[in-house]
Amino acid sequence: MTPSRNIKILAVLLVTFVFCDILLSPLGFETRGSAILTNPASLPWLGLLFGGLTLNIVSLILVFFRARIASIFAIIGSIGYIILGFADQLNLVTSLPPPQLITDVEVITIVVLVATILFASRVYRENSPHSDVGKNQET
Repeated sequence: MTPSRNIKILAVLLVTFVFCDILLSPLGFETRGSAILTNPASLPWLGLLFGGLTLNIVSLILVFFRARIASIFAIIGSIGYIILGFADQLNLVTSLPPPQLITDVEVITIVVLVATILFASRVYRENSPHSDVGKNQET
C-alpha cells in the first residue's frame, strides 16, 4: 500500500518542525538557555518542550506504519508545542523576552504546527475503520 498524499505532507511538516525546533534550541539561535535552566518555574515548560518534540518525532517514525496512531501523537505534540510558543512570547517561560530571531522562528513553527494539526486530522479520518477514503466501492 502506497502512502496517501496527506501522509506524505504530514511527514514533511513533521520534518520541518524538527528542523525549526533545532533552530529554537541552543544549537540554533536560543541565547537564554542558562536563564531557563536555572529558573525552577521554567522546568515545566521545558518538560512541555521535550514532550511535544518527542511526540512529534515518534509520530514521524510511525506515520508510514501506523498512520492513525501517528496522527494522534502529532496532534497532541503540536498542541503542546503551540502552547509553549505562546507562553514564550508572553514571557511565561522565562523572565527574559525572546530575541527577535527566536520570535520569528517561533511564528514559523506555530504556522507549521497548525498545518500539522490540520493534516494529522485528515490522516486520522482517512485511516479510521469506518472511512471509505481510498477504498474502491462497487455500486
